[in-house]
Amino acid sequence: MHIPEERGFIYASSIVTAELVLLVSIITSSAILWSHGFGPEFIH
Repeated sequence: MHIPEERGFIYASSIVTAELVLLVSIITSSAILWSHGFGPEFIH
């Protein structure tokens, strides 16, 4: 890939940012679902 270093850094930073936003949204949605009773059931 023959792209300038600055453009590559911006591209990599945007990929990392998008993945972090996705991770935080998944964690938040699972916390909301767990608080509404959709969490795991531990059976002894």
